[in-house]
Amino acid sequence: MLSLAKQPLAYTVEEFCALYGVRHTKAYELMKTGAVERVKIGAATRITRESAERWFASLPRTQVKGAA
Repeated sequence: MLSLAKQPLAYTVEEFCALYGVRHTKAYELMKTGAVERVKIGAATRITRESAERWFASLPRTQVKGAA
């Protein structure tokens, strides 16, 4: 399990999915559309932490109806 206090500069697809609660299909869709930035390290694909955080911050916020 990754600690939020000490995170790597880039995540594996599996780490990204676990941290942000998305499936592999969504992760690859986000990479394909450019919503998150991927880098290659040899044959390995990584998603940059910065772009993952930027993507998450861009998600719409919702409010519960009737909440004060």
